Amino acid sequence: MILSLPSLLAVTASFATAQIPQTPTPSTLPTEWRVPIHTHDDDPDFGAYGTWAAGPGFKASFHEGFEFVPILGPDAPCNLPVAWRTADVRWGDQSLMEGARSAATHHHDEWRYEYHLRPGVVEAYDVEAAGVEQSFVIHRPRVESAGGPLTVVGQFTTSLTPTPTPVGANGQSAFDFVDAKGRTVVRYGEAIAFDANGEQTSVTTELVGLELTHTVPAEFVANATWPITIDPLLSPFQITAPPGAITDCDIEFGETPGSFDQMIAFVVAASSTDHDLYILIENNSFTNAYLVFTEIATFDSIRPAVAFCDGAGLNGKWVVAFERSSATISGIRVRVHDAGSITQNGSTMILPMTEQGATYRNPDIGGGESDTALLVYQTDVTSTQANTAGTEVRYAYCHPDSLIFSGFDIVASAPSLISDREEPSVIRRSYPSVGDREDWVVCYQQRTPFLSNTWGIRGQRISLNWPKGTDTQIVTSTSTSSPHLIRPEVEGGSYVEYMVTAMQAQSTSSTSGTAVVSTPFRWGAGGLQSTDPSQVTLSAGLLFDSIRDFSIAFDYTTTSHWGVCVRRALGSISVARVGFDGTASDVDTTLTQGGTAASICHNPTNANFSHVYGVSGPSNDQLFIIGYDYSPDAITVPIGASCGGTMNFPTPPYLGTDLWRVNFAGGQPSVPLALFVAFSPVVIDLTPIGMTNCNLLVGPTDIVSIPTATAPNGFGNAFIPLSAAGDLYLQWAHIAIGENPLGVQTSDGWRAQVR
Repeated sequence: MILSLPSLLAVTASFATAQIPQTPTPSTLPTEWRVPIHTHDDDPDFGAYGTWAAGPGFKASFHEGFEFVPILGPDAPCNLPVAWRTADVRWGDQSLMEGARSAATHHHDEWRYEYHLRPGVVEAYDVEAAGVEQSFVIHRPRVESAGGPLTVVGQFTTSLTPTPTPVGANGQSAFDFVDAKGRTVVRYGEAIAFDANGEQTSVTTELVGLELTHTVPAEFVANATWPITIDPLLSPFQITAPPGAITDCDIEFGETPGSFDQMIAFVVAASSTDHDLYILIENNSFTNAYLVFTEIATFDSIRPAVAFCDGAGLNGKWVVAFERSSATISGIRVRVHDAGSITQNGSTMILPMTEQGATYRNPDIGGGESDTALLVYQTDVTSTQANTAGTEVRYAYCHPDSLIFSGFDIVASAPSLISDREEPSVIRRSYPSVGDREDWVVCYQQRTPFLSNTWGIRGQRISLNWPKGTDTQIVTSTSTSSPHLIRPEVEGGSYVEYMVTAMQAQSTSSTSGTAVVSTPFRWGAGGLQSTDPSQVTLSAGLLFDSIRDFSIAFDYTTTSHWGVCVRRALGSISVARVGFDGTASDVDTTLTQGGTAASICHNPTNANFSHVYGVSGPSNDQLFIIGYDYSPDAITVPIGASCGGTMNFPTPPYLGTDLWRVNFAGGQPSVPLALFVAFSPVVIDLTPIGMTNCNLLVGPTDIVSIPTATAPNGFGNAFIPLSAAGDLYLQWAHIAIGENPLGVQTSDGWRAQVR
């Protein structure tokens, strides 16, 4: 039986589609770095960055005196820092701080910060993994003294309440700083003193209100070899409930020198009003990572988006867009990092233009083969951080080599007077098309309050060196109970294949969703061509477990697959591989609880999807990464010999491939050629019909024939949609004049295991 190609699609739909979920072992990424003492350039909108360092569970500033900031997580309404100022240092009755003196001089290296309060008196802080070790190094004073104890008096500034905990029998005390609920947040450890020879003694510590006095016994001082060091330790104390401090992350691949081809940006919440940005690069085997940038000042640094520009610099450059915000304004900032560099804080920040009275937020960025990235972002005219009804979506070209932006414009065809546009998304890699044209597809959510007042997804094609097109409606929700589609993410770019994924939501103000739905579409040079099927549900939320966020990535090798990860309100995270028709072929539940953030990208070196996610742990938050491979059973296997011509396959037969290519070689030029596709093998000798030494190796009762022709070089090909799992049996037949009495030959036969 000879079937047409539409019949092939109907028959393959009967294949079994059940797949065994992949259960790879996650690798733990280090999140407990010590961040060295550093500063960044002042920001024209947000002021001075200051001087900072950090460690597991804390950060500390030094620019206006010492301040210790514990990491409390996003549920804490504000930071709860503990600051220290030295008030006096005395030997017996003699103050070593008396007399005219200039302000303290500051000195530091990567891990130690010193305040030289006056000659011979140094207040120092060593940044360690367990916390910050405070010390006072006191050289023998030049003043005359009758002797006596050595004392340091200082003042805490904090909204926490210090509670003493006696240690030993010598008057030593540690202090737990507790919050309004009585939970210990910071611990100030007991102090010891030691001299230049290493002789040591206990230090008596007395607290009156927020004034602390350390006292070194007079007998020890009298026999000590100066300098004498007084040494307590400040450390974070883990609150019983895990903080869930990793609140967002993004991952992307870039072809870089060496093996550090993936960049991960993640956000750590010190509190609900103070989010810090960390950026690391890691290798393809998930065994090594370097922290290359931190932004840990007290303003918010959120919503990171990572992309890679192949043509920038010598070997490409990373670009990371993020939102920096305060109580009154938000702005978009971009960090640029040279490919292959493992230098911490070695990136350079560039700023887009800002408009009077506007706030910029919700950035996304897409790179590509050139030296240019496309930045998209949301703008509101507000001085209160309000989300106004007249929000607009804008874009600008980012040039990481020259550190400038250009081409500022709105994404839509024209400004909107009544519509609200929000949450832009751009494909991560542009796709080169005609001449010097480089195309990005941008999607965003839009509603018209005075008309339908429902959020739907619109799209626009932005082209470098080419006028922008016309924005187009991509999809609206098909659910009557959840009529809105919000927070779209779009990926794709090979030829015309794209997919937009969004959350169905119940109201215009929803921040979570009832389901994640995908819509494949094709958008060529002539505009939007199709959205078929219109909507496919990838993941549905539950009654008390709504969809919180998701991430999507495109496989630029198969050009037919997307990876999607979904995080729910109660912390479960799942990952799916999605084919060209929008349906999921593999689903894996990575976590059943505890997930705080998730992102996914395609790794062409490993030929898989890299999935990174944060987990709230019992003692600290962790970041994990998993490589999701395609099925190793997706292979092609020879089933019989050729009597003329050969068959080959550029890519494995992965389930969900839109147009899987089957090649032919060794034929006569420009002659008819047909690919036979069947669901069973056979061996039938064709010599009796004039095809000497040829065998039919597929079918014969279920053969589908795909007609084509050889090129002038005798090569040919055909494409098959792999929409269901199973085995296909393939063989070419072609006109071969003079090769046998019938003038027809067959190639070798193959079994394609679609998985």
